Parts: sequence; structure tokens; C-alpha cells
Amino acid sequence: MAQIAGVSSPPKTILVTRLDGLGDTVLTTPLLEGLHRQWPKANIKLLVRPQMISVREILPEWVEVIPLGFDLYQPTLGMEEKVAEQIRLACERVRSDLVILGEYNRVWVSEVLAAMIAPPRVVAFDSLSGLSVMNRKVRDLLNLPPVQKDWQLVQAAYEWREPKKYQAMLASLGIATALEGPTIRIRDQDRNAARALWNEWNLPTGQTVVLFPGSGQGLKRSLPATAWARWAEHLNARHTVALLGSSADSATFSAIEAAGLPAQIKRLSLPPDRAGLLAAVLELAGAYIGADTGPMHISAALNRPTLGIFGGGTLGRYDSGREPERFLPVGIRAAAVRMPLGCYGCGWYCAFDERFCLTRMPVDGLLRVGDEFLEEYCGSHTNPDPFSIRVFDLKPPPELPALLLGPIMRQHQTFLRLNHEIIEHHDYLARVLSDMTKQNHARDHAIATINNVLSEMTKQNQARDQAISHLSKHKW
Repeated sequence: MAQIAGVSSPPKTILVTRLDGLGDTVLTTPLLEGLHRQWPKANIKLLVRPQMISVREILPEWVEVIPLGFDLYQPTLGMEEKVAEQIRLACERVRSDLVILGEYNRVWVSEVLAAMIAPPRVVAFDSLSGLSVMNRKVRDLLNLPPVQKDWQLVQAAYEWREPKKYQAMLASLGIATALEGPTIRIRDQDRNAARALWNEWNLPTGQTVVLFPGSGQGLKRSLPATAWARWAEHLNARHTVALLGSSADSATFSAIEAAGLPAQIKRLSLPPDRAGLLAAVLELAGAYIGADTGPMHISAALNRPTLGIFGGGTLGRYDSGREPERFLPVGIRAAAVRMPLGCYGCGWYCAFDERFCLTRMPVDGLLRVGDEFLEEYCGSHTNPDPFSIRVFDLKPPPELPALLLGPIMRQHQTFLRLNHEIIEHHDYLARVLSDMTKQNHARDHAIATINNVLSEMTKQNQARDQAISHLSKHKW
């Protein structure tokens, strides 16, 4: 059994942080599996956001899932003392021999906890730190030791798939492993509950095409409601179709219904905190078509036919002929569809009035891709390499350049106004600097004058002292 360099014995307790979403946690499973194979007796702890606690239902029993006491993505202003106390409590629960910061884009809480625990080894990706002025007060309250001192930083490219990143992380620990995709474990109780739900819904298992339009933010990172309604209607002519989501997707369902969703298509709602039940329901679906979300990664990991719909926020800058990376689903029956635009790689900080990469996907193209996908992947076709999936590229509609012109011109006007303000600001600074320069010259002249006066006074004092000394030698 391999040991960690610099550590005399295998770790007894390993902490992995993954303070992100459901899909991110699913993509972390190859790391957990690799650690467990190498050190089967180690207690592996996974720190997650409080709303992600149900991921324990789809992970092996040897993973202890620990929820953070607060959501680090909520504002901490005015709550610093409570947040600091929650971090102290978490520190006691997650104290470990080996700490692995599992987030590629490091988050400040993970870094703070690693510094407080101060284990023999901390392993993290060599990426930007999450520490900033926004969390400085909390760090001051915690009296933190130096962060990143003697940490082992792992090199990994941003666009690598998450499992490839974790393969590099395992290699840094001396664990050689093949590139592996995510794994999902489903409990018998969740399978039984899922079968009961399918019976209650009166839908055929293994045949129903599940549409998952929500993305955790309504339709902000998804197709517009009209596209979903038309796609559902089109599929319903040849397949059994159902909308799937949670109670948090009620507004999304309502918008799609208002856009013309056929009345016979059922809306299936699951509890938002039941990852195990969600996985068991998807396992019995005929296919998944939906937004880039955690359920998409679960469906792909279960080897269900999975078509993920992608915008350009996280796929990286589009280059013709180059496959997008990182968050594509991994699976032998997974595929993706996108509409490449030159603005890909915005990080979801969209420069336009709407996310054209999603809202302007041609619906006819989506219908065609969906039909081709279902024909291939619901049959005998599988991907030879689960990491090399088929990506359907849609051609942007001809009216898109005209639609972009208005936002681009408004951006240009904003830039010109900003540029004008900057020029005015520079002019103001130039005047201030000119005045300061004049004042400095005057000050320097005054200092020089004072120095001359002091020099003359020094000479006079020296002459006086000499005269006094001379007089003191003569007694009258």
C-alpha cells in the first residue's frame, strides 16, 4: 500500500471538499473511488454545501457526507461572527490526516478549513484562490495561520474534464489509475420508491422520454419555454413524454404550460432534497433530454440515453473543429447539443440582453437533433469512449446577426461613454497631479530655504560657541 511522501503511515482520515452543486459532486466520484481503492481502511469525509446533503444517498456507505453549516455563496456581511463559529464547528468535524480541496476553482471556506486543520498534507489545484477582501473579516476572527504554506498544488488545465483533473490529483498522491467516469450507487429503498412513482404516474418504464428543462435558476441557463413546449409536442407524436423537475421548478413548468405544452404530457415533481430518488427515477427512464444540470450527469453515469443542452458559459471559447470540454456528460450513451457562437467562454457573464447561445437555438434544429439522438442512442449505438461523446452543432439562425446588432451597439455606446468618463477622470487626475507637482516644488523650495537658514544658523552658533570658548580661557 502506497504511502504519501513525507508521511510515515497511510492516512486514517481523508477530507475532500466539494462545496459546489449536485453535478460537481457527481463528477467528484472518481476521486473518491480512487482514494478508497488505495486506502480502503481510511475514513473518507466529503464536505458539501448544506443543500447537497442528500448526495449521501447516491454515494457508497464508506463516504461520510458532512454538510457545511451555512451556504458560502450567500452574503456574509453582518454575519461574520456566526459564519466564523460555523467554520470552527466544521473544523472539529472534518479534522483529517489528509485534506484535498476538490474544487478546481478554489473556494475560500475550503482554504480556511485546510489552514485551520493544518494536516501533514494539503492537496489542491494550482488555480486562483478564493480568498478575497470579502471574507477577510471572517478570517481575522478565526486568527488564521498562513494559508497555502507547504500545500501541494496540482497542475490541471481549466478545460479538462473533471475526472481527468482528479486523475492528475490522484497521481500527485502516488495513485496511478485509469481515467474513469462518475459512478452512482442507488439504494434498494430508492429503487422501490421510484417503481411505485412510475406506477402512480402510469408511465411505461424504460420507454418514457424525460424532459428536464430546469437548471436550478429557472430557465436562465436553459431553452425558452416556447422551445420546450414545441419540442415536447413534437416528441409526443412518437414517444411517451414527461416533464421532470422538483417543487423548485413549478414556475418553469407554468411557463412551459403557458407556451403551449400539450395537456396530455405529464408534469412529474420530485422532492428537491432526494438525490437517491431522483437517480432511481432516471434509471427507469427511456431517455433524458435536458439542461446542463446535476440530473444530466446522474443520467449519463447511469448509462441512460442522455442529451445535454449547452450554452457557451462554461464550454470555453469556441474554436471550429474543437470539442468543448469540462462539463459535458460522461457516459457510453451520452451526447450534447450546442450552437457555437464567437462569444463562447463568457462564464455566464453574458454581454447581451439575453443568452443568445440558448434562447436563439433554432427549434427545428433541436427537433432534428432530438430525433437523431433518440434513434441512435435508444438503439444499439454506444460511445466507444465515454469521454468522447457526440456533440451536435446547430447552425445559428440567419437573423441572429441582426438581433445582435442592437445589443452590440448599446455596448459600444456604453464603452464610448465609459471611455469619455475615463478621459475626463484622467484629465482631472492630470490637473490634480499638476497642482501637486507645483505644491511639491514650492515645498521643496521652502525646505531648501529652511535648510539654508539652518545652515547659516549652524555657522553662527559654531562661531558663538568658539567665541564663548575663547573668552572662557581668559580670566579678566
